[in-house]
Amino acid sequence: MQDAPVLFVIDDDPRTRSVVEGELCKRYGLDYRLISTESADDPLRLLARLSVDRRLVAIVLAVQWLFRMTGAQVLARVREFHPTAKRVLLADWGDLASYEPIQHAIALGQLDAYVAPPAAASAVGEGSIAIHLVHDYLRADNLRRSLACAPRSSARQMSAWCAQVTP
Repeated sequence: MQDAPVLFVIDDDPRTRSVVEGELCKRYGLDYRLISTESADDPLRLLARLSVDRRLVAIVLAVQWLFRMTGAQVLARVREFHPTAKRVLLADWGDLASYEPIQHAIALGQLDAYVAPPAAASAVGEGSIAIHLVHDYLRADNLRRSLACAPRSSARQMSAWCAQVTP
């Protein structure tokens, strides 16, 4: 599993980080390597190191309010190291202070999505929206990698099939 794609989680709160870790490990632990960190560990340095080591980072999830910077600020820099990584911001429902930074980051193309962290979503009866979003991104990532590895004719056939089944 050393060469498995990476799911990268950034959260300064050990309780919510452990919830996210638990859900991701339970569902994706066999196919992906989970790396979880807090902002004090310098997540950008860790992402740079993964890039130098030629490790594929599939998704970076970051909570908005970190001690050293915001999650939106971290996600804005992910593409420097991992251009194909999906960037997901975890922000609590009703956190009005997050609204402007989220809209700004989306407008600039600095994050792909934002959702409530699993613990917060469960508290309002939404289930684990973050994990469902991760699942959709990983399914698309696996398809993209399959197409990249397939012979040309198979890739064209697969693209045509995807166009037929995609609404």
